[in-house]
Formats: sequence, C-alpha cells, structure tokens
Amino acid sequence: MAATLLGTVLSKKTNEAATIIHEQKKWGTITVRWGNGSTEHLFNDDELIIIERPLALSKAHYWRSPNDHILAFLKLAEVSHTDVVADIGCGDGNVLFRCIEFGAARGVGVDLSPVAINAARHAAEKAGLGAKIEFLVGDAAECIEEIAAKADVLFLYTLPAGIKAFEPALRRVLETHPPKGRPPRRLVTYRYHLSDAVKQSKDCLFGLLRVYMAGVGN
Repeated sequence: MAATLLGTVLSKKTNEAATIIHEQKKWGTITVRWGNGSTEHLFNDDELIIIERPLALSKAHYWRSPNDHILAFLKLAEVSHTDVVADIGCGDGNVLFRCIEFGAARGVGVDLSPVAINAARHAAEKAGLGAKIEFLVGDAAECIEEIAAKADVLFLYTLPAGIKAFEPALRRVLETHPPKGRPPRRLVTYRYHLSDAVKQSKDCLFGLLRVYMAGVGN
C-alpha cells in the first residue's frame, strides 16, 4: 500500500504523476512520491498540476511496501509466469508493478480511493503495463471473494481492523478449490495476519510475511 494520499499532482515537465504525502501550506511546499518510489520536496507552483485534492480520500490509510519486502513476498508465494496476482487495497499499484516485473502473468488491484486508482492507472499506462494490470475502485470488504476468484495469489497489507473484517471472506477463499489445472490459491499477509485459528504454511522476514495455502487445514 502507498503512503497517505493528500492528492495527486502531474509534472508539466515530465508528464509524470505523483502522490502528495505531505504539505506545508505556510511555506507553499509539498512533498511528493513518484512512481519509482523516490520522494521530492517541491514548491507548489506552476511546474505542477493538481489533478485531484479530495476532502475525504477514503476510510483507509496507505503505506508503500518496501521493494525488498515485495520481492520476499513473491519468492515466499512462489509466484510464477502463469500466476495472476491480486492486491487487496492496492493504493498506487506499486506492489503489482513489481509483480509484473518479477514475471507474474497479470495483476488485479482494488482500492476504495478513486484518487489512488487514478494514479495507479496513469502510472501503469506510462510504464506500458496497462494491458497487464486491472485497477478497480471498490470496497474490498464487499468484493474480496470476487477479486480472489480472478487470482492465484492474493496480497493483503492492512490494519488489524481490516484483517478482522476480511477474515470470514478470506477463510472461504482458502476453503475454495482452484479451477482444474490451476495451482492452490495463496494468500500472503504483510505485518498484520489472520487469527491463529487459520493455519499458515510458512513465513519469512521474522514473521512480517505469512503465506496461507488453500486447502491446508482451513
């Protein structure tokens, strides 16, 4: 997930979109995060176009998962060139961009925030990944099973309250057998995990990442 979004800007020089992660109104400056993960402190002047500034972005909070941790997730879940990966609460889409770079077949991202999804779609098109990643605006609590049905691997990074809300649907996902010829569905949680009643298969990064396999004692 991405850092808290205060809005989205577009550079007039490079036509690249960035998310606003901090603003100092007194001095007219903002801190933005570009699609490659770098941050920059800028004056809010004519070099930037404000695309959107929502009054209430969403009910969620966003953090960008470090790229080395994303790589660890991909290895832990044994993501292959035939896998479709879904990011539940995808923010600016960074996890899915790294998945495609790693070799996943396709990606699906869902997020409650239209601003985050617009930024993700823009970045995907700019990177030439628009045909490989589908971004959807929606409440994951209401569509998680529908999204899971499209995917071989699910990635979830959200607060404990979100995990608790999603767990009943996720348990049903883990109890569902994949279509014939597809590998067992894998759910990977980051930092915050399902209850101990749900059996995990393995973890890494000292428990930061856990993978749950469909049909493994759940």
